[in-house]
This record gives sequence, C-alpha cells and structure tokens, in this order.
Amino acid sequence: MSRPEIERLFFSKRKRGLMFSPKEWMVVDQWLSDGIPFEVIEKGIEMAFSKCKIPLFKVNIYQCDSEIQRLWLWHKQNRKGAASRRTVVSGASENNAFIAEQLDKIAGHLRRKRDLPGQYVEFYGRMLEALVKIKNDIRPGVNLDTFTINNQVEKVFNDGWIMIREALESGIIDEARAKLESELKSMKPNMTPKAYRETIDASLDEELQDLLGFDKLNLFSLKL
Repeated sequence: MSRPEIERLFFSKRKRGLMFSPKEWMVVDQWLSDGIPFEVIEKGIEMAFSKCKIPLFKVNIYQCDSEIQRLWLWHKQNRKGAASRRTVVSGASENNAFIAEQLDKIAGHLRRKRDLPGQYVEFYGRMLEALVKIKNDIRPGVNLDTFTINNQVEKVFNDGWIMIREALESGIIDEARAKLESELKSMKPNMTPKAYRETIDASLDEELQDLLGFDKLNLFSLKL
C-alpha cells in the first residue's frame, strides 16, 4: 500500500481535509518501515472510524495508529503461534501476564510524570489512580480480554488529556497553531481555505501533546 493510497483511504473516511501534516506522514512512514501489511493498515483505519463516538472529522491518524498497532501485534502473535503457548504466572495465562506487565509499565510512566515539577501533576495523579483501579479490579485466575483492558487504558489517557487541554493557557495553544501553520506553509497553495483550516484544527491536539510531552499510551504502545 503506497503513501498516497493510505492518505486517500483516511480522508475518504473522515470526509474532511485533503492532506496529512508532516507529523502525520511520520506515523504513516513508520507503518511502512515496520512492514505492516496493507490489510492490517486498512482494517485498522476502518476500525478507528467504526468505533468512533465523536464526529468522524475529529478522528486523527493517532487513533488509527492505536488500532493498527494492536492488530499488527495480534497478527504477529497468531502467525507465530503465540496464542497456543501458555506460561503460568500466578495462575494467569501468558496473555494476562502481558497485560499485567504493560499496566505496570504505563503506571511507571504516569508516576514519573506525576513526580516531575509542573502545573499538570494533579492530572497525572488522577490518571495514575484510574490506571491502578483497572489493575486492582482484575481478578486472579480470570482470563482477560486484551482489547477490553486496552479500551479502559485508552479512556484513562483520553480523559486525562481532556483535563489538561481545558487547563491550557491560550498562549500555548497559539504557539502550537503557529507551528502547524509554519509546517503547512508549503502545502497551503495546493489546499482550499476550508481544507487548510480543517487540517490545522485536526492536528492541533497532537501538536499540543507534542509540545507538552503528553504521550497517549495503550497496551500496545511501542514506547513502553
């Protein structure tokens, strides 16, 4: 699957915008560099939009990346027969052990963020509490559904970002918007004013997260 095909598929689903920003192209190029098959990329994009509970035009490439990464992991595990291998860890399956390990890593990430000086430590603390509750609610010996737990983890980060976003000063938002406008300057002549505005608006949260060092993690995040 080529870069233009991925771009056309994404915007055919979103119904707004025409072009990826440079940061969005970095995500797409990483898929191709990782050798993720066409069918996994296509299915991941379709799943991101089908599961969407917000207007379709607000779906971004990072939500698609989350779906694609989990499908890719599932694909590789099935291909290697990992699903048939089981390791007993406190009465849990290998799948449960994977979930527990990833939750611990995510909790560690949130603790580090909470303990850093800054104005958003309270929100990271709340996110950590919500994540710990997810782990504490897991009953020993019960076979866990990876995607159900992952959805709960993603909700922690989505809710956390909403809290931080609402607390942002206007100057930070203006800085992020100005940076996006600079990055898209060369593309602007090839875009309609409406498509340009929609591309900026759709990418703004991702730019803000980048400026603040806010990572939206899940069980399948490559950063863990």
